[in-house]
Amino acid sequence: MAGTPAEAEVSPPAAANLPGSSSKVNSVANGATIIGAARVGLNGTGNNDMVAVLSPGKLDYVAASNQKTPNPRTVDGSCDHISTTATGVAVSCKDKVIEYNAQGEETRTINTDGTVTSATIAQDGDALLGKKDSDRVYFINPDGKQTKDEIVSRSIDQTVLVRPTEGKEKVAVIDRGQTSINDVSLADEAYTASLRIGQGVGMAASGRGDDGVVVASDTRQNQVMLYTMNDVVRLHQSAPTGASPWAVAWDSNRSVVWVSTTHDNKITAYKVPNGTPEKVAQFDSIANVRGLFVTGDGGLVVVGKTGDVQKLSGDEVKGLVKPGPPNQRDGDYPARPVGDGN
Repeated sequence: MAGTPAEAEVSPPAAANLPGSSSKVNSVANGATIIGAARVGLNGTGNNDMVAVLSPGKLDYVAASNQKTPNPRTVDGSCDHISTTATGVAVSCKDKVIEYNAQGEETRTINTDGTVTSATIAQDGDALLGKKDSDRVYFINPDGKQTKDEIVSRSIDQTVLVRPTEGKEKVAVIDRGQTSINDVSLADEAYTASLRIGQGVGMAASGRGDDGVVVASDTRQNQVMLYTMNDVVRLHQSAPTGASPWAVAWDSNRSVVWVSTTHDNKITAYKVPNGTPEKVAQFDSIANVRGLFVTGDGGLVVVGKTGDVQKLSGDEVKGLVKPGPPNQRDGDYPARPVGDGN
């Protein structure tokens, strides 16, 4: 229902002998939970290919492969949101936004009045942020000065930086209570359009490419939805998923959307050609997935609510993804294109 954010179903215990490798985020003690996780930069590769994990008072790094990770960073206890920026991550706090790079270095601080709910920063240094109890987004220039504000939606819960096919990055602003995706242009400092994300958005994510794609889970209706934000936000396709879809990731090289479902601890891939999405892979995951990220070599990093980490290399993922149509024995993996009346 609009106004009440959707929540992921609590997972059963994870299966034994999960694919890939398993580890734990350093700063998350037994019984504690993470606040969130984000890919470090829109397209980090090599030693910069990292995922940052925010927990109360700490920022940890998870490497995409075997590269060395920075030591955990201490952050203010008020910091309660993390987002991907063009070159790092933005940690949102009571009265500021702090950007960190893949080396764990603090590269920028934006001071502001009010509690920041979510923020992101473009390649040229322009930033956008939302504040608690405000329906506006605030545009900040590279010098840290506010240049404009714009009414967008009741609550600014997630800011997803998106590279369109042409021009400067845009921001998909997610309002979880209104379950909406809102298109904001950084170049024009303007809100342009909004669409619904089913009946209960879980999480949204963009990919590493410049295709303008944003994928989002609809946790209440058990579906994944694919949008583009090249000219204006448009809903292109949707596909039914297992129960309680939450974390999502877009693999722009394979044209595959990955979806975690907490009801059954599965991660499923849907190939998105020009027509109906096709289920092309599925594997068992850790419990209560809260973050799902495609690495530079096409692998996956999965982060759980209690700091569990599952990693699959690009070769391991390649071995899972079916190159052809879905297996008929599995019910043809029903998926529906947008506009079919359902």
